[in-house]
Amino acid sequence: MSTVALAEPADPARVRGVRAPALTPREAWEAACRLPDGVCDVGFRPLIQEIDPAPLHPNFPTKLLVDGEEAFRIMGAACDEATQEILVETYILRDDRVGVSFFHHLEAAVKRGVRVCVLADGIGSFGTGRKYWRDLEAAGISVRLFHPWWRAPLHAHRRDHRKIVVIDREVAFTGGMNIGLEYGSSIRQTNKAWRDTFIRVSGPVSAELA
Repeated sequence: MSTVALAEPADPARVRGVRAPALTPREAWEAACRLPDGVCDVGFRPLIQEIDPAPLHPNFPTKLLVDGEEAFRIMGAACDEATQEILVETYILRDDRVGVSFFHHLEAAVKRGVRVCVLADGIGSFGTGRKYWRDLEAAGISVRLFHPWWRAPLHAHRRDHRKIVVIDREVAFTGGMNIGLEYGSSIRQTNKAWRDTFIRVSGPVSAELA
């Protein structure tokens, strides 16, 4: 994937000084269309900051992952290189072949002295057996379930659909893949696998995801 260098902020007048909360989607689109060089234009950064004042980071090299087997192979290798911390947040964490393989990567990291924390959604991961969670905890992994329905029935509609893995706050993975066989199978070999996308990022944005 190509990278885009973010230019230094230009004169806000280039985007007519429209301030967020008054910036509607149509106004944002019209302002973007006026930038002659698109996302490479010096006016792109101030426009984005008008829409969302969240921090902007340089875009380090990224890798798009559309194949489940490749995605989990690369993510597992990154976990194997962790030296300080692995943070996992996911909607679905299964105890199938993919989930067990992922557990072994996390278990090996703990044995090296790496801090590992796992947050899974209580309903998305409802089908995962208790033994899997006990094995994670027994390995020294900090495990939490987000709003399990039996503890917070009034919040059953509030779910955590994030899929994020951060290694040492230097490398991160995010996107649409949960951790399970239907995501970790090759989309080229079976029509039963879910078609989702992950992306590998590095640099300051990894700490932001953490």
